[in-house]
Order: sequence, then C-alpha cells, then structure tokens
Amino acid sequence: MSDFISVSKHHFIGDGPKPFLVSGRIPEDDDDTVHLVMAEDEGDATDVFSQELIADAGLQLEDIERLEGKHGGESVFIINCYALA
Repeated sequence: MSDFISVSKHHFIGDGPKPFLVSGRIPEDDDDTVHLVMAEDEGDATDVFSQELIADAGLQLEDIERLEGKHGGESVFIINCYALA
C-alpha cells in the first residue's frame, strides 16, 4: 500500500510541468546530491539538475573542462532520475 504526500512547488528547482527526483554528484566528490526538479522530460530534468549542481559547487569553465577531460566528457554523474507522477 502506498501513502502519498503533497510537496509544495517551492521545494522544486526548474519550471517544467512534470515532477522528477534526480540524484547525482560531481566527479571526485564523494557526496551525492538529490533535488526535486520540475521539467518537461527526463533529459530536461537531468540538465536542470546538472546546472544547479555545477552552480552550487561554484565550478568555473576551466573546472568543468578539466572534469570532462578526466571523466569521459562528464562534469556531473547522474545516478538516478525518477518521474514522480
């Protein structure tokens, strides 16, 4: 049996029509991050999440390029992305 709770929109990042839960991390950082994201689709949700994670980490362009060079073109590792509705 599932119990549902209501979560206010102000807890989400992004401004799309559908809710997602996205988790991931910056390479070389051991801490995973989870955000509730409003987006059009899964690709949009992971893009919004990645942009937020990079901004939160204070990464500059040279940091992103170094990470992408060391980690196969990835500056953010997406671990999971779940549609919530």
